[in-house]
Amino acid sequence: MEKYNEKTFERTINGEKVQILCHTAKTKTGWKQHAEMGFHGYIVRAETGYTNRQWESFEYEKVLKMIFSQLPLPYRRDYLFIFMDYQ
Repeated sequence: MEKYNEKTFERTINGEKVQILCHTAKTKTGWKQHAEMGFHGYIVRAETGYTNRQWESFEYEKVLKMIFSQLPLPYRRDYLFIFMDYQ
């Protein structure tokens, strides 16, 4: 699988440095976006596929939201607000 458009999102949340690594990969019918984030000793991963031109408000929007949806409830809103606010 050929990776391209690699991007790292970095923020500090409550004094903790948070990184989300993203990349895009080609598929037979389109492309996929992948994201990976370390969270309190765990790795949280998400991916989403596209088959045609679909638009997002900003780069990696859908896959970032998928990552945050996997976090415990107390963290979801803060992470979503802080990451989305900087786009």
